[in-house]
Amino acid sequence: QGTPRAADPAGPWACTVCTFPNANGDCECQTCGRRRGTTPKKKTPKPVFVPLVSSSVRAKKSNKTPLDRQKDLFLKQKDDYEQDAREDIADEATQLLWAVRGSTDDK
Repeated sequence: QGTPRAADPAGPWACTVCTFPNANGDCECQTCGRRRGTTPKKKTPKPVFVPLVSSSVRAKKSNKTPLDRQKDLFLKQKDDYEQDAREDIADEATQLLWAVRGSTDDK
């Protein structure tokens, strides 16, 4: 046999889910059918999806003016040109060293 159930409080009761008033002898709500003493489930908040933004997209959304963008492009081109010039000088110095070393080895 089952375990004895705690006695329900005497008197009419209101459903805690739909708030409909029910008679004392009702074990279930006459409106929604839930058992007496059922507590409503709390809604859990849904997780918020925050998309990750790549740096290239962030750069496109920057507040730079066209003049600022033009200056940035000019500075990048200048840096690239100077880097190429440094590499050319290094190549020439290396060739010159090889030529000097080669001529001293022949003597």
